[in-house]
Amino acid sequence: MSRFPFLLALLLVWTLAGEGVRAEMVCTDCRQPIEGTFIRWGQQAFHPQHFACAGCARPIAGNYVPHQGKPYHAACYAERFGERCAQCDRPISGKFMKHEGQAYHPACFQANVAPRCDVCDAGILGRYLVDPMGNRYHAEHRIPLCTYCRRAVSPKTSQGGYTYGDGRSVCGMCYPQVIRSDREVAAAIEEVRAKLETWGLSVPQTAAPLKLVDLNRLKQLMRRGGLHGQNIQGFTSVLSETQGGQVTKREIAVYVLNGMPREDFMGTVAHELTHVWINLNATKKLHPTLEEGACNYVRSLLHAQSGTPDAARNLSSMKDDPDEHYGRGYRRAKAYADRNGLPALLTLMRRGSAFPLGY
Repeated sequence: MSRFPFLLALLLVWTLAGEGVRAEMVCTDCRQPIEGTFIRWGQQAFHPQHFACAGCARPIAGNYVPHQGKPYHAACYAERFGERCAQCDRPISGKFMKHEGQAYHPACFQANVAPRCDVCDAGILGRYLVDPMGNRYHAEHRIPLCTYCRRAVSPKTSQGGYTYGDGRSVCGMCYPQVIRSDREVAAAIEEVRAKLETWGLSVPQTAAPLKLVDLNRLKQLMRRGGLHGQNIQGFTSVLSETQGGQVTKREIAVYVLNGMPREDFMGTVAHELTHVWINLNATKKLHPTLEEGACNYVRSLLHAQSGTPDAARNLSSMKDDPDEHYGRGYRRAKAYADRNGLPALLTLMRRGSAFPLGY
């Protein structure tokens, strides 16, 4: 935003008094002698009532704008020579906006040119935020983002939304996809289990119970296991008893967030059941980068087969995830499987402990 596009000159009023002042001084306008106060304009003198604006011919009583050797009222100068608003074509005085080489009154710019806030539909002049879906909105709205699609939650951007008791926000576009009933949960789990079977990862139904929990409970379980993380959706707990260096008892339990959209829920189940498969089949303890990366790779196979917009969103998030284990590990696992095939990756998960050099 710019300020005045011209400079105002200070009007100086003089008074004839004392010795040394020429008595024959005459007004440049009326050519009559000057007595008392007068206005000096360069080498010229004027009666105050005769010092007139070159634009409207009315006397200038205050500050003025000099232009090409003539004085103008600020408003008259603006009308003739100043910036004009590209929207309303009226002169601009005071603050104005510049956009693509054109000037605008701030109000005209905000109402007609400025990008619109996708939440309130008002023009945006200051700082604003953009969600991953491209929705722009004033920073002062302070609205939540959907925990899953990251869309700004508002009536206009997401058809409203819901907030769970554990603090998660789900937009009105993701909420219809949320798996809620026990029947839907059971069917989705078995669908994932069947897909893993076709990829060579057999996880018996009896291997580990799968329980739905809220975010607070999931974080509590992870802390007990000495783990922490961002955007967590599931956790596989493994309690083992050993004797003579051999595992004599192993209890595995899978915990998954409740209230997730179907694609996110199924992806999380695929990830956690792969953890179960690793615990049942691996001969060595896997490095976290290999284990989490491989689990995310199996998850990506499910999303790739699904082909839904939510699946594409999940795949994009995994591809760009900066996390060392979940993000970089996934990309290393994918590179290994792309070059050597899925069976080779499963063999590495069974017998190896880390990625070989070059991955």
